[in-house]
Amino acid sequence: MNYSFEITRDDLVKAGHDIASYTRAKCYTFRHKLIYSLIGVTFWIPVGYAWAYTKNTYGTKASIAVLVTVISLLAYRYVSSIFVRHMGKQIPKEGGPSIGNYKVALDSDGITFENNNISTKAAWNSIIDISVTQSLILLFIDRNSALIIPKMDIDHERLLSEISAYVPCR
Repeated sequence: MNYSFEITRDDLVKAGHDIASYTRAKCYTFRHKLIYSLIGVTFWIPVGYAWAYTKNTYGTKASIAVLVTVISLLAYRYVSSIFVRHMGKQIPKEGGPSIGNYKVALDSDGITFENNNISTKAAWNSIIDISVTQSLILLFIDRNSALIIPKMDIDHERLLSEISAYVPCR
């Protein structure tokens, strides 16, 4: 079956945010998050103690160390959100190889995306996951890359049912 749609700059910005969210949610297990948090705490508490010791602060040095730890962990979350916003600024406002009209063909071998600049074919077994957001369908080919299909221009329910016949993860 063949489909046609247009990918805009806004679609690419949304996809970048959705891919980053997917990576954080699906690829980092609870164990990974716990390990990263423990590394952060074991690094920042001594930094807080050292800072409190050099400043001859009043009160307990432990409370200042914990405060520095909490502030640094919150700053890390803020910096990661800035990175995602900055990533969106790197997408060109007009033109660019990824922006424009696409034709998508589904066959028994895989899915093919084509526009004037790009032709991409992905075998069905290379799609590891499918994520459906409010405005996009993301076909993940690894945990940091996805093929983007905007839901607005196509019959996305029919497309998803066709894809799910081929992709084992859906």
